[in-house]
Amino acid sequence: MSLGTIIRKKREELNLTLDEVSSRIGFSKPYLSTIETGKVDNPPSDKLLRKLEKTLKFKSGLLLHIAHMEGMPSDIRKKYESAEAENLKWRQFAKKLMSKKPRPRNLKRLLTKNELDVEKGLSPLSAGRMIPVINKVSAGYPTDFNDLDYPVGIADDYVRCPDLHDPNAFAVRVVGDSMETKFQ
Repeated sequence: MSLGTIIRKKREELNLTLDEVSSRIGFSKPYLSTIETGKVDNPPSDKLLRKLEKTLKFKSGLLLHIAHMEGMPSDIRKKYESAEAENLKWRQFAKKLMSKKPRPRNLKRLLTKNELDVEKGLSPLSAGRMIPVINKVSAGYPTDFNDLDYPVGIADDYVRCPDLHDPNAFAVRVVGDSMETKFQ
């Protein structure tokens, strides 16, 4: 179930209208509607999600977790969910193990029974490359952009970027509020 569907379902369970939720959290009704229908281009901010959690009586951190999971690329999300499921199996196994206190010779049988393989290798996680941040541009159309005469790969600041192999890659910092969800 998508983030927007979960929010709408909970709001309707509490018999709240979009107007009521909007006035309580200080975000516009049309924006909340686009979140609920899944038509929003950018994911809601953590600040908005925390306000929604409080107003709609969600467990603290639940909407943030769902939004962050939805924002992950699908291949990474699948790996994460698979690792999380494996982790849960191991935690449940450890709990059973502690309660039964089996003999070491029975341990292999117990592992097999719980479909766990201690020999199974985990794929290494890659932290990614550090990419130089060479300039800043205003939000919207990046006019007056240049590389500030930095040599390739050199900068005052760097950001980590996974799965990038271009040795000439660089980043720019976007500044401004043109993409804010709330107009003031």
